[in-house]
Amino acid sequence: MQERKLPRRTVLLLGAALAGWCAGCSVLPAEETASSDGFSTAKAEPVEKMADTGFHLRDNDALYTVYDDSGVVTMYLTVTRGTEAENTDHTWEQINSYSAYDYEAMQVPRYQVEGLLQVGDESGPMASEVGYGETVPNATVQIRGQTSSRNAQKNYKIKLKKNKGSWRGQRTVALNKHQGDGLRFRNKMAYDLIRLKTDPAYDKTAFEQLLEIKGSDDHQKLIEMLDVLNDETSPMEDLFETTFDTENIAYWMAFQILLGNTDTQSRNMYLYSPLNSKRWYILDWDKDAMLSRTEWEWRNYSDSLSWERGVSNYWGNVLFRRCLQTKRFRQELDTAIEELFRYFSPDRIGEMTARCRSLVEPFVWQQPDLLHEPLSREEYDRVAKSLHKEITENREAYRESLKKPMPFYIGVPEPQGDELRLMWDASFDFAAEDITYTAELAKDYRFTTTFWTEENIRLPETVVYALPAGHYFLRVRAANESGYAQDAFDYYVMETGKAYGMKSFFVEADGSDAVIKLERKKKVGSYIYKEDAALTREETECILRGDYGLLLASPQNLCREFYVECVSHVLRPRVLVDYEREAWVLDEGTVRITFDQNVRAAVGGWDLFEPKLPTLPVLDPGTLVLEVKFTEFLPEVLRQLLPPKAQEWTAVSKYVLCADKTAYRHGFSGWND
Repeated sequence: MQERKLPRRTVLLLGAALAGWCAGCSVLPAEETASSDGFSTAKAEPVEKMADTGFHLRDNDALYTVYDDSGVVTMYLTVTRGTEAENTDHTWEQINSYSAYDYEAMQVPRYQVEGLLQVGDESGPMASEVGYGETVPNATVQIRGQTSSRNAQKNYKIKLKKNKGSWRGQRTVALNKHQGDGLRFRNKMAYDLIRLKTDPAYDKTAFEQLLEIKGSDDHQKLIEMLDVLNDETSPMEDLFETTFDTENIAYWMAFQILLGNTDTQSRNMYLYSPLNSKRWYILDWDKDAMLSRTEWEWRNYSDSLSWERGVSNYWGNVLFRRCLQTKRFRQELDTAIEELFRYFSPDRIGEMTARCRSLVEPFVWQQPDLLHEPLSREEYDRVAKSLHKEITENREAYRESLKKPMPFYIGVPEPQGDELRLMWDASFDFAAEDITYTAELAKDYRFTTTFWTEENIRLPETVVYALPAGHYFLRVRAANESGYAQDAFDYYVMETGKAYGMKSFFVEADGSDAVIKLERKKKVGSYIYKEDAALTREETECILRGDYGLLLASPQNLCREFYVECVSHVLRPRVLVDYEREAWVLDEGTVRITFDQNVRAAVGGWDLFEPKLPTLPVLDPGTLVLEVKFTEFLPEVLRQLLPPKAQEWTAVSKYVLCADKTAYRHGFSGWND
């Protein structure tokens, strides 16, 4: 394999970063002063602590007056390898090769590179802006985001070094590409929407005192809050008076529900508590997925459906569940929903959409964005014009969600002798109506092969006969007396989104490690020669750890030859291939037919014997691999078995499919192996 060498230094033009569109880029309302580096900085005045008066937090427009967001800001970023001690000894290719999930699997911090950040215009860096005239790195760069880190176009976190200046009072700049957002302006628009009119009772002086209070490394207050929150004997009504702000939570939740920002059950938010108060508040964060349902429908993607619409989306969070169980909170939430719905008028949404489009679209239809834009121009226009329609639909979904039972979690089926015990958590109904359940079992997530169903189950459990080894799906639905139904929280992840309300589980065969083989295949033309050697589980685990000494001492020739290959070519595990096989044998011609389905590549480890190892599917839904193997002749009956054009005859390597699927774990250079 020929190694590809990268230039030591790469210059990137970060054009079209809208001012104010960088999440985390904000400034404090304080006196502006000129720093020694010529940049504008904020000088904070001393703050006196004040008593906790229980007033509500309000946004402060002074935070946004130091810049305007009517145009774009051009940034230049020059990256280079740094030092191992600072975790910057990496290439730009490496930075863009790994996702957040890869770093979690490798158990290492996210790689960084050194960077020189400069701000200017299309002609180049500008005087008086950060980085002007600099020639050495003034920042570090790494990817940011979680799910979005898997995208081809990455989001970046740029952190200016100490004493290297700031941009708009900030040393950390978050550049979000929002590849999953076909419109490219949803996050910005959501933050603009949340800046509502000022409350007449708002005390500006008091709020600024609270705003200036700095954080603390003491987590005792957080622990105390969690202890009282998780104590179900502590009335939630009391916590509304001492620990949480009812209005804050109600308006925050109403905002997310109306805008369809569903990924907010337990993340994409901040919990904030002033140092001089026992109260906790929710602060908004990350809204690039708002009002996306129409776009996902165009892209045939299943998300933000089922229980993710309305109040049921928040039932799995202890804080939100306890809030929703109180009549007081549901009344405040209803008030907030109606007030925000009036505020999100067709005219306001239309004006904001037009403004954002005018800034973003010139860049959407240029490279490199055009390459990754999931919508056509016609689709883009239709999706942009549908935003208020989605708000109206989300309001109706909210109202209906209050009439439904709440979602619940399905447990892992438990074998009990000749039976399999199926169980799930009890659902909840706001109107205290009786709830019954329907349970189904199938071999596929589409439930096209449902082989068992039980209806009108009163208790959250039942039993079914023991199942043979294989992959199964359990779907459970709850229904109340009024006829409203609800899915379980559990879902199965597909290439096209989520299949809601089901639990995927495996029934393992007895003695699953009883037969382990080291196998070598040789192919000459259309003929394949195969030889194997038996291994014990202990021997297999030694090989996976890189301990090959036992192979040299083996009486089996294949094992000794494998030892030479391992030490000579430094062989290491490359990919784990997992699949379900059904085999048939025909004596005539010594024919063996196999059906391999649910072919998937394991990630996150090399433990062959771990049944819960995360996997990635490698075949399209509904596709399987049919292999026909024979030693003498292929009977004519097999040639006529499948109808014309019902099959695709091709050479298929499950190893190659899985290796390609997991190539990102080895860097792009691994694709050349």
